[in-house]
Amino acid sequence: MEAALRVRRDGGGVLVWPVGPEGRDVDVAASARALTAATLISQLTSLIGLDSETVEVQAPYADLSEDQVADLVLDMDLPIWTCWWMAAAEFGEGDVKARAIQERERWRAALKRAGWAGSLEAKAAIHVRQAVVDPSQRIHGGQA
Repeated sequence: MEAALRVRRDGGGVLVWPVGPEGRDVDVAASARALTAATLISQLTSLIGLDSETVEVQAPYADLSEDQVADLVLDMDLPIWTCWWMAAAEFGEGDVKARAIQERERWRAALKRAGWAGSLEAKAAIHVRQAVVDPSQRIHGGQA
């Protein structure tokens, strides 16, 4: 909701909510809840205030399975090393690092099922280390 209000303050537009799969199968109930929430947040933020700025919240991955998202990543040759968990698995601390490692392993398995033959560590070595100029500055929080 906070992000939608921020978009509205900035003149309105589209907000992409990256809510996505939590498993190999599509959870229809969870997908329906996410899509309903996106619609309701769009409507609520558009009702607040008197100006005409509107926000459209989209959840394009809400009704995809983990394997479908992995397949899209490979088909579109997306830079997987830009995901928050790549840097956090390397440079994060405590619970953040543990969660990042769990996410990295989850997506590694999904990517392999979709046909990925590479190494996430090799991509991280090339790209993540270049992005983190000073490795002594640790990553805190859930995003890199």
